[in-house]
Amino acid sequence: MRNLTSATSAMIGAVPPRTTTELVGRQEEVHRLLDALGWDDGGAGAVLLAGDAGIGKTALVADVLRRA
Repeated sequence: MRNLTSATSAMIGAVPPRTTTELVGRQEEVHRLLDALGWDDGGAGAVLLAGDAGIGKTALVADVLRRA
């Protein structure tokens, strides 16, 4: 059985860890996500967040959670 972890790392290269947690240029997306969740109104909404790898989905969610 092949080791897929090392094969994947070799294929795309190592990704360095983030050096900053600041989310730049995504204020509109943050506000749209907060509105959809309804947290400002005491709501408990749910959102499906989808997109290509590496476009900042995890960073967006982390920023919203820091605001919670």
